[in-house]
Amino acid sequence: MVDREKVRLLIADTDDPPDQIYTDAQIDGFLDIADDNIFMAAYYAVLAIATDSTALAKMERIGNYTCDRKSIATNYIALADKYKQTAQETPYIAFGQWAVSDFQARDLIFNRFISR
Repeated sequence: MVDREKVRLLIADTDDPPDQIYTDAQIDGFLDIADDNIFMAAYYAVLAIATDSTALAKMERIGNYTCDRKSIATNYIALADKYKQTAQETPYIAFGQWAVSDFQARDLIFNRFISR
């Protein structure tokens, strides 16, 4: 799964192309802004959805059913904040050990896989 698909999955934009919220180029733009961090890209995408006042600032009433879309924007902003927090808590670089000899490589393998 490529990063674009991961961002789509996080923001629930998994419909077929005519019904998608964002185009592939727009998702790639969010990834560029976020330096390829999928959680920050999802943060920006969800925040953009939440600030789209023409789509969310409406109230629908059908019979006894009422849908207040203003609360949806609040939920999107809360979701965006969770993605931002996840992106900030994820380490950018992981450090590992290097083996400089065969004996050290065997020790690393033993410690990593066998001694669990």
